[in-house]
Amino acid sequence: MQSPIYWHPFLYQSAIRFTYGKHYISRYKQLEKHIPKHADLLELCMGDCFFYLNFLRQKQINYKCADINEVFVKAAKQKQIEAFQLNIFTDDIPTCDYILLQGSLSYFIPHEKQIIQKLLVACRKQLIISENIHNLSNSRSPIKSWIGEKFSAPDFGQSKIKFTKETLTKTFSDFKSRIVCWEESPDNKEIIIVLNAN
Repeated sequence: MQSPIYWHPFLYQSAIRFTYGKHYISRYKQLEKHIPKHADLLELCMGDCFFYLNFLRQKQINYKCADINEVFVKAAKQKQIEAFQLNIFTDDIPTCDYILLQGSLSYFIPHEKQIIQKLLVACRKQLIISENIHNLSNSRSPIKSWIGEKFSAPDFGQSKIKFTKETLTKTFSDFKSRIVCWEESPDNKEIIIVLNAN
């Protein structure tokens, strides 16, 4: 069953704020450095569009976004953002200079490598992925693990497994020649990976 945090952008943003705590803003500042001004960018699984509205819009980028969640897409359109509904598994990915995927790669396990390859084909310059490696779902505490699992499931049929630093490193081992940046956050909760399309 879909987690309540995906019922409304406000609930989603509240959950992200809780997850990152005092590093909530700094994580976006770290990610923003990898996206140049006036970039042609497609953000997938964009959630509440907080990153665009507060960090990217001022860079005058050509921004469009997509999510499988119809509620998020509708909310983005109400804010005059170019948004559309898309299933990364089954739909074609529109070609773009830069593609961004935040904290969502784990939802595609065990097909994460195929998804990375699919996104690389769709981007002309770079694929930018940020992924959380410190999750309640991976906690040794059965109670914390259960809470993390129940409150992170985006939809039926998508993985509830989360990455650790080791498993994320293993996933990207097949793409070593493409990686131009591997950057851990100061709180060691997240890793940003930038890959060249060619």
